[in-house]
Amino acid sequence: MPRRHAVLALVVAVFWAVNFVVIDIGLESFPPLLFAALRFGLIAFPAIFFVPRPDVRWLALLRRLPRSAR
Repeated sequence: MPRRHAVLALVVAVFWAVNFVVIDIGLESFPPLLFAALRFGLIAFPAIFFVPRPDVRWLALLRRLPRSAR
């Protein structure tokens, strides 16, 4: 395994471990649903600027949905 991959795997493992501590501390201050919404919002907002839009038309996506979901 290249050294870069090992370092990236270690960084992911550390972030994953710290996440549990942050959740434990955060749940002391916020209700669970609000805290989950804050976590998703804090990730989704920067993703709007860094993740490119897919090259798919909305009508093509709607055609794939079952009729009960339309």
